[in-house]
Amino acid sequence: MEAPVQGGARAQRHALILRYVSERKEATLAELADHFGVSQMTVYRDVEHLERMAAVRRVPGGVTSQPSTVFESNLQYRQTTQVREKLAI
Repeated sequence: MEAPVQGGARAQRHALILRYVSERKEATLAELADHFGVSQMTVYRDVEHLERMAAVRRVPGGVTSQPSTVFESNLQYRQTTQVREKLAI
């Protein structure tokens, strides 16, 4: 069974998944799970969360990047990422 992930690690993984997908334009769930060393179910939940934030689009077996204007306009996502860095500013 997978160890629980603290919110900061999860948010960091979300950001890394976004970067990975945006650089490649698409990725499979298996590819993401292998790359980040987590289960496919973890990746599925991460991708599901990112889709709710309008950061990516799920497709059968994988994920594609959204146009940057859609991602950049999602205030809720921006407020929940890199919180420590924002507080330091």
